[in-house]
Amino acid sequence: MVLALIAVLVFSYIAFLGMLYHETTNSKTPVWIAIGILVVVSLCCFGMSYGKAERNKFLGKGVQIALGIVIFVVLGLGAVPFTNFLDVLGKSKEIHENVEEVFNYASDLDNRYTEYANSRIKNYEYILTPEEEVTEESFLSTRTSNEQDYEISIKSQALRRIILPESRHSIVQGRQKWLDNSKEMSLWNVATPDNLRKLRSVVDSWIDDYRTLSSNGIEDESFEPFIEKNFSTSIDTCTAQFTHYHIPSVIAVLITIVVFGIILLPYFLTEPWEYGGDENNNEDRATKEFSWI
Repeated sequence: MVLALIAVLVFSYIAFLGMLYHETTNSKTPVWIAIGILVVVSLCCFGMSYGKAERNKFLGKGVQIALGIVIFVVLGLGAVPFTNFLDVLGKSKEIHENVEEVFNYASDLDNRYTEYANSRIKNYEYILTPEEEVTEESFLSTRTSNEQDYEISIKSQALRRIILPESRHSIVQGRQKWLDNSKEMSLWNVATPDNLRKLRSVVDSWIDDYRTLSSNGIEDESFEPFIEKNFSTSIDTCTAQFTHYHIPSVIAVLITIVVFGIILLPYFLTEPWEYGGDENNNEDRATKEFSWI
C-alpha cells in the first residue's frame, strides 16, 4: 500500500506540473486538482483493497467496482496533464537551448543600448562642432576654440545624463543578477513554467524601457529613439505546444500505464475473503494481506 501511495503522490505531482505548463496564467486550479487526484485515488484504492480483504457488506463487490471506476476516471483525466509533463521532459534539451538563446539576447541588450547611446552622443558632438572653410575648395575643418569645446562638453554631458543616467547601472546589475539566477532552471521546479512564460514579456519590457529612455533628448538634437528588432525566439514555439493538450508520445502512454498498475497493485495482491471458510484463518489472512507496509 505504501508503494501505491508513493505512486499516487508522484502521479499527482507530475500531473500538477503538466497543468502548470498548460496554464497561461497564475491560477490555483492545478493545485486543487492535484490534491483532488491524490485524495480521491488514495481513498478509493484503500476502500477497494480493504473491502476485498475484509468481510464488509458496505464495501462489497458492487462498491469495489464503483470505486474502481472512479479510480480509472480520475486517473484517466489526470493522465492528460501527466503525459503533457512527460512530453515537456522529452523536449528538455530543446527547451534549455531556447532558454539559453533568450538569456544571451537579454544579456547583450544592455551593451547594445550603450553602443547606441555613445554613438548618439558622438553624433551630437559632431553637430555642435562648427564648420570652418579653410581652403578655396571649401574643405571643412572641425577646429574649435576653447570656449566652443567647453560648450560642446557641457551639452554632451547633459545628453549623457539624460540617456545614460547613473541610476541605470544598478538596474543593469539587477537584471544580470536575475538572469544568472534564472538561467539554470529545472523543469521539475514548480516556478519554471511561470518563469518560461515571463522570459518573453520581461525582455520585451526591457526593450520598451530603453525605447522610452532614448526618446528623451535635447532641443537642438536630431535623433532616432532606440530601435530593437522585434524580439522573437524559438522558445515561444517550443513552449506553445504545452499550453494545449495534445496527443501524448508513446513513451508517455507506456509510463502512464505502468503507474496505473503500481497504484492498483495492492488491490490485485489482496487475497479475497473466503465466505464459508474458517473464520480465524480469514482474519489472519486479511491482517497479513492487507497492510500499509
